Amino acid sequence: MESFASRNAEFPMFCQWYVAHALSGVRKRFPDAHVYHYMDDILVATPTQEELLRLQPQLLNALHSHGLQVAPEKQTPWKTIEQGIQRLREMAVAEMVFSDDINTKNPDLVSCTSVMWRKLIRLGPLEYATALAVMKWEDMEETVLDMAKKLRAYADAVHSPTHARIAAVETRLQKLEDKIDENHKKLKEEIREDLLQISAVQIRAAEVFKKGKKIIQILLKASFAIKKSKVKGPAHEIQFLRVKWQDRRRQIPTEVINKITAMSPPTNKKETQAFLGAIGFWRMYVPEYSQIVSPLYLVTCKKNDFHWGPEQQQAFAQIKQETAHAVALGPVRTRPDVKNVLYSAAENNSLS
Repeated sequence: MESFASRNAEFPMFCQWYVAHALSGVRKRFPDAHVYHYMDDILVATPTQEELLRLQPQLLNALHSHGLQVAPEKQTPWKTIEQGIQRLREMAVAEMVFSDDINTKNPDLVSCTSVMWRKLIRLGPLEYATALAVMKWEDMEETVLDMAKKLRAYADAVHSPTHARIAAVETRLQKLEDKIDENHKKLKEEIREDLLQISAVQIRAAEVFKKGKKIIQILLKASFAIKKSKVKGPAHEIQFLRVKWQDRRRQIPTEVINKITAMSPPTNKKETQAFLGAIGFWRMYVPEYSQIVSPLYLVTCKKNDFHWGPEQQQAFAQIKQETAHAVALGPVRTRPDVKNVLYSAAENNSLS
C-alpha cells in the first residue's frame, strides 16, 4: 500500500476513506476483531490466533479487490514450514480472486506459479532458501497441495534427527521418574520413623522425597539439567552455603575453623585484607564482630601506613577465638523478649 499512499499524499482524507471502504467488509465479517488503520498502515488484533488466521487471507483479498496490495517489506516473514504452507495458500486465494482462468474454489488445487514460489522463498528463513530454490522447476505444473507435500517431506527429513533426540530424552526422563517412584516406595517401607529436622519443622523422609520429586520434575520440564552428584539427602547432617546443619542447629565446619585459627598475624595491608575476607562470611555468627575487627580495618586504609601494634594483635587473636567458639550456633531468635543489636564500623568516608 506504499505506492497508493505516496500517490495520494496530497489527499489524506481520500486515502483514509478509500482504505476504510476496502476494510468495511472484513470488519462486518469479523465483529470481534479490532481493525485499525491510518492512511496505508493497518493494525489487526483478534481474540484468538485461529481467528487471525481466518481473517488474514480475507483481509488481503479485500485489499486486492480494491486495487491495493501489501508492500513486501511490510509482510510478516514465515518461520516454520507450516507457516510457509499457510502463506502459500493465502497467495493461492489471491490468485483465485484476480484470475478468471481459475475455476476451483479450493486453494490447494491452484497451480503454484514461479512468481508465488519466489515470493515464498523471499519471505522465508534464509536457511531454507537453497533447498526451496531447487524444489520447484519453472516448467513443472504443480499445485499448492503438491508443493505443500514437498515442503512437509523436506521438514521431516531435516528435523527427524531432532525428533529422535527429543524422543530419546523423553524416554530417559520417564525411566528416571520410574526409578524415583521405585526408590520412593522402598524408602517408605524402610524408613518409617526417621525424621529430617529443618528449621525446627519435622518432615518425614518420604515427604522429603515426594517434594524432591516434584522439584525435579519442575526443573526438568523447564529444560534444566540436574547433576546426580549434587543431589544429597535425606540425612541427619547437611552442608549448605558453607554452614553445617545438624539437630536443628547451624555449625561452622571444623576445617574452616582450623584454617582460621592457624593463620599467622598479617605483615602488610594485603595480608590483613585477605584475613578479613576469610572471616567476613562468618560475621553474622560472631557477636560484636565489627567492634572487634575495627583495629584491623584501620591498618588497611589507604591514608594510613601499615602498623601492627598491640591493639591489632589483640583484635586478631580475639576474632580467631570468637570464631572458634561459634561452633554451636542456634537458629536466629525473633521472639519479642529477644533483643537483637546491630553493630557497625564507621569512618569519615565509609560505613560497614
